Amino acid sequence: MILDTRLRAAAEMVPRGARLADIGSDHAYLPIALCLEGKINMPSRRI
Repeated sequence: MILDTRLRAAAEMVPRGARLADIGSDHAYLPIALCLEGKINMPSRRI
């Protein structure tokens, strides 16, 4: 997934296995990209 420069910079700061709260990151592009890259896991259930 191609992210713009701003979101790519944010993605590079996320360590593998991190938990992420998506609050205003442009329609969930950041968590989707991080999940596809294997940096974060999809939640196993809704809260």
